[in-house]
Amino acid sequence: MTDQLFAQSSVPCIRPASRRDVLRFGAAATAAAFLPDIAQAQTPTVSGRVTISDDGRAPAPGRQRGLPGVLVSNGVDVVATDADGHYRMSPGDSGHIFVIKPAGYALKSDIGTMLPRHYIDIEEGRSFDFFLTKDADPKSFDAILMADPQPENHRHLDFIRDGALPQLARTGAAFGLALGDLVGDELGLLRRYNAIVGQTGIPWWNAGGNHDLELSAANHRDARAPFRAAYGPATYAFEQGEALFIVLDNVCYGGARHHGGDGRYRGRIGARQLSFIRNLLAHVPREKLIVLCMHIPLRTEWNPQSVSDNTDDADALLRLLAGRRAISFAGHMHAAEHVYLPAAMNGDRAEHHHQILAALSGSWWSGPYDHRGRPVAMGVDGAPPGFHVLQVDGAEYATHFVPLAQPQQRMRVVLSRCAPCATSGAYVIDGPAGKADLPCELVVNVFDGGARTKVRYRLPGGEWQAMARSRRADPFVVDLFADSKVFRHAWVKPEPCEHLWCAPLNLRSPGLHRMDIEVFDEFGHTIRETQALELA
Repeated sequence: MTDQLFAQSSVPCIRPASRRDVLRFGAAATAAAFLPDIAQAQTPTVSGRVTISDDGRAPAPGRQRGLPGVLVSNGVDVVATDADGHYRMSPGDSGHIFVIKPAGYALKSDIGTMLPRHYIDIEEGRSFDFFLTKDADPKSFDAILMADPQPENHRHLDFIRDGALPQLARTGAAFGLALGDLVGDELGLLRRYNAIVGQTGIPWWNAGGNHDLELSAANHRDARAPFRAAYGPATYAFEQGEALFIVLDNVCYGGARHHGGDGRYRGRIGARQLSFIRNLLAHVPREKLIVLCMHIPLRTEWNPQSVSDNTDDADALLRLLAGRRAISFAGHMHAAEHVYLPAAMNGDRAEHHHQILAALSGSWWSGPYDHRGRPVAMGVDGAPPGFHVLQVDGAEYATHFVPLAQPQQRMRVVLSRCAPCATSGAYVIDGPAGKADLPCELVVNVFDGGARTKVRYRLPGGEWQAMARSRRADPFVVDLFADSKVFRHAWVKPEPCEHLWCAPLNLRSPGLHRMDIEVFDEFGHTIRETQALELA
């Protein structure tokens, strides 16, 4: 994430033809410019076959069984294999041909990194065949969604290895998907990062973030080259159960200044990716759940005017999804948020649910340090570092947040203007007993709460009292960041929280008081917490 803002531009994020393109398609490209009829006859193509394999490798001759109806793409065009698994298509100019893994099948993943081999580099490929293995692939499954691990050095990678990996490996998820900023500008860390995440033992997919770019490059395509070298195409899709996952690159980089660029990036999907989505959805039944994953939010209420924190053509994307059940996920903000985009944006009757995920790195791996020597890295919105689990059952979905240090903790309850008791973990309300009501504010931070979350509290013998959502900084984070001895980056400061609930609290009777908290989250799930209060 960055604070860089710049004026809206109408120039799409596309790449002009390169010298390599001219060399690769020279004759056809020349003919296309001057002799359209000849160009049609000489348009280059790639062809291959999608077959069933026992181990993800090429079956022995004579034992190949082609898979019909499997989708293959060059990043824009999408074709389906014929009755014997064959396909033929234009190579396009993305540099890759990739298969869209169908439900019920699995791809071979690289040993050590668990990166799926769903693509073939056109320049290196001698064969354009894909091999899939049968997979149980139930309609109900869990997937890890992880945003902004963003290690800037090997010490940060140690934190991921020792703090995050054990929690990720325990989830039992079918696969993981990281939503960008895999590293913090240090692209040389990608190799070790991949090896660490690969220890989860599950297939791991990745989206590109703004900190995964080669910022010295002249244009976006060249800036994304290190990502493509490690992971293949930056735009792709795969099926799992009854859901279709579409991964997008909506970080549009304007190129380095010394190459004549502006050195900045903006949130944009662009015409090429919109064409890919349109062509892909033409093959997809309308009852499938569509899950879109990207780095920059479609829109954030936290910073709605920033062109680097919002996607300027989000409405064009949503129009393609009209009438379909869809949800989208992003990271980038290092703060959690649920956004409900209006139906008017997508020509549909239903709002679109867009969830911005909390960061694995929290406040960019800043302190203080806990008893294990790892940074608390509390997020600027009060959410601890962690990841999300997406639960899919057919076309239904829900998510929940998993903090790294305390996986079962879904909220934090504090009393503003009250001192915590170091011995009991309760809260001592200072003041003379038996006098007038002592005002205090009950504050509940529901880490993955949103506009549709409801929170209430109850004191013994009392009625449930509703709490009001309040957009402001979490007082816990204000106090934490006020300590000048705590290491943090210069830009880290308390920010308005989108998932904070508050209520005035007046207690008369001295002694201990039990308080119950009840949360109904965005998906209708109930979360309960009990807090002890003590009036001295």
